[in-house]
Amino acid sequence: MAHNSMQVRRQFSNWPEVLSQIALWPPPLRHDELTFRSRSGVSLSCANHPNSFYPVLEVLGRDIYRCDDFATLNVSSPRIVDVGAHIGSFAIKFGDHFPSCEIWAYEPAPSTYRLLIRNVERNGMAHRVHAFEQAVAGRSGRGELYENTDGSYLSSLVSVEGRPRRTQWTSSRWSK
Repeated sequence: MAHNSMQVRRQFSNWPEVLSQIALWPPPLRHDELTFRSRSGVSLSCANHPNSFYPVLEVLGRDIYRCDDFATLNVSSPRIVDVGAHIGSFAIKFGDHFPSCEIWAYEPAPSTYRLLIRNVERNGMAHRVHAFEQAVAGRSGRGELYENTDGSYLSSLVSVEGRPRRTQWTSSRWSK
């Protein structure tokens, strides 16, 4: 946790609030929602649960996708597809880093999709982050999606104990 707390301090301007809310346990003592404000001005809200905030720490805090490395590709207006967009960590980070990029973000879980839309709008990127409440597959269709918790990155097509909420998903056939 010490390593992560140092990353949180470096990357987020509201680090005292973030660390205190993550540390508060049991859940009745914490807020239901947690907002991260990066030092570059990006703001992301998610459920105050590790299954929701962990990807924010990974993408904004640790930069696991190494956003700066993409700048070396010398692409003036990148087009990005974000499959399993979660709450928008990747799409918004890249949108902030590449102001002329266009992003198609797909997220089939309804509670997570609602957070994605809110975050895209809050960061003024609705004109270039095109969000879809859909899965991406090799064929079009419908199915059941099992959500772990609100805003979770652990939704699944397989029913696992602890994932009681089922919802319908629609997929778009992905083609060139």
